[in-house]
Amino acid sequence: VETLGYKPLARFENVPVFSFYEGIVRKPVYVWRDPHPLGPAYFATSVHPVPDAAASAAAVARSSSVLEAHVLGLEPAARRSGLSGGQARRVVNGYNDYAYHLESRGENFLILSQVWYPGWRATLDGRELKLYRVNHALLGCFIPDGPHFLELTMTSPRLRQGLVLFGVGLAVLGLLWLRRLRVPR
Repeated sequence: VETLGYKPLARFENVPVFSFYEGIVRKPVYVWRDPHPLGPAYFATSVHPVPDAAASAAAVARSSSVLEAHVLGLEPAARRSGLSGGQARRVVNGYNDYAYHLESRGENFLILSQVWYPGWRATLDGRELKLYRVNHALLGCFIPDGPHFLELTMTSPRLRQGLVLFGVGLAVLGLLWLRRLRVPR
């Protein structure tokens, strides 16, 4: 991360940490400082399509700037560079909903500091907006020129499916219980 401008602050040896499939193990822990934090949303300086998650991780590893957007699911024709940027300010910081005031200088690509998950939905000025998986783990979207209001909301399709199945299961159990009551013993 030093090539991206991070400064080493400390290194701690033999720290107990949790590791999947290993449990608690002792490893070194490194602490880095970003002298120029980007904030909760920032505009990319270039956009590059990547074909899959492995290519995304590799592209991020060899990237010279965190402002480069390596985008999964983007058509190669949509590749853009020389974007003119803008300003992004988060105005709502909720549990599963966020809102941003944006000022875009031309057509831009916005990177949101939110972990990518298929349940995220976005609207720009009240209209549905396509979200992309960016830099292997974040969200991103194209923003047209001018001032805009972006709303980001987490939905949970799996939770809804689970609740529907739970309701169906309860209905079946209720019918079985009623049937048992009607049958003479």
